[in-house]
Amino acid sequence: QDAAGGIAPTGISISPSVIDVPDNQSVPFVLTIFVDSSVTPGTYNLRIRTYDTSNTIEKFVYITLNVTSGQVIPDPSFSITTGTNNLTIEQGGSQSVSMTITPTNGFTGAVNFELQDAAGGIAPTGISISPSVIDVPDNQSVPFTLTVFVDSSVTPGTYTLRIRAYDSSNTIEKFIYITLNVTGGFDITIETYDFTLNTNSATTTHLTITPHSGFTGTINLELQDVSTGLPSNDITISPTQVIVEDLNPISLLITLSVSSTANVGVHNLRIEASSGNIKRYLYINIVVQ
Repeated sequence: QDAAGGIAPTGISISPSVIDVPDNQSVPFVLTIFVDSSVTPGTYNLRIRTYDTSNTIEKFVYITLNVTSGQVIPDPSFSITTGTNNLTIEQGGSQSVSMTITPTNGFTGAVNFELQDAAGGIAPTGISISPSVIDVPDNQSVPFTLTVFVDSSVTPGTYTLRIRAYDSSNTIEKFIYITLNVTGGFDITIETYDFTLNTNSATTTHLTITPHSGFTGTINLELQDVSTGLPSNDITISPTQVIVEDLNPISLLITLSVSSTANVGVHNLRIEASSGNIKRYLYINIVVQ
């Protein structure tokens, strides 16, 4: 009851409601007070009325009950972070991004990924991501690499996108927003791929650069050893830079020079043409005799 003998507040109850007392024997027992989650936190002055079956004997125990906010057990979930939110990818290219999934409150299972536009609609045709799912063990953060692919048909420009991460039951979802700058690129071709030169000599050939989708800028040229990817020391290329100012193809006369210290034999080399994140390769063979 309440302290005045009225009805107890809704949601507060006791158990048991009856105890049997043998003749001349004390009866220890445990009385449990239950508080429903709907009860408003606060202080309640109550009394427990005890009475016999004939309702002629009654005794009261007065209690003060403090109801506090119940502990809410959070649902399992996860968070996701990324190393960068700004990407620049050429048409036909890709870029990898470091990400980490961190489970919370015992989350475990698969996290799926879906690329969308910023409003949650279908991503632009030709832009995709991989992988589409990552498995998360319980209480273990999972670092991984997500790759964004841009098809050569995608129109250059700036795209605001989001990566939706969700669990297998589709009840948990998190979002990573990214800005994707799609740029035009270029292609390169060479007049010939096989050369025979003496030490301390040089030859020339034509390299053609064809820009597309509005590409302009400086392209760096470097001759590299195929096996190491490092610059070739004894065989060099000149010039090492070319500037693209419009969409017209450029026919560039390049010189390949062999030093006096170059080893005799076959040199498997590649010409790297790079501009920012854009890289193109031509593979050539030079026989030094």
